[in-house]
Amino acid sequence: MKKFILIIAIITAILGLSYGYWMYNKPHENIEKSKISAHFQANELMASMEGDAEDLKLSLQNQVISVEGDVKNISRTDEQYLVSFDNGGDYIVLAYFKDDLSELNEIKEGDKIKFKGKYAGVIINDEDFMIPADIKVENCYLINE
Repeated sequence: MKKFILIIAIITAILGLSYGYWMYNKPHENIEKSKISAHFQANELMASMEGDAEDLKLSLQNQVISVEGDVKNISRTDEQYLVSFDNGGDYIVLAYFKDDLSELNEIKEGDKIKFKGKYAGVIINDEDFMIPADIKVENCYLINE
């Protein structure tokens, strides 16, 4: 009986390690070359999240979407650019761009841009402090038309 349990434990450990190795070495998705699953205007995306939009949030999860709108704010950290779109409502679209995009140096507040990235979900707002909810789009790339 002890031999049987030992064999099962060894097989389970081998399977677990194999799965971990596969996940660690899995190729990363190339967002820049990925197909867009949905297109939104920034104001349209913010408005669609109002109320009970759980179906939309779930259907967009980890999908590549494109968004077009007027830049409200652009900031740069050590590793990335953060571009925000705001219509004064309960939601803000936050687009995270990698730092190596020199095209972003030319963008100013009020410019209309179009980008694509991976929808990463919504961070709920804090009504007590009147902080709007964030719609996060990560690994973004500008779309030049």
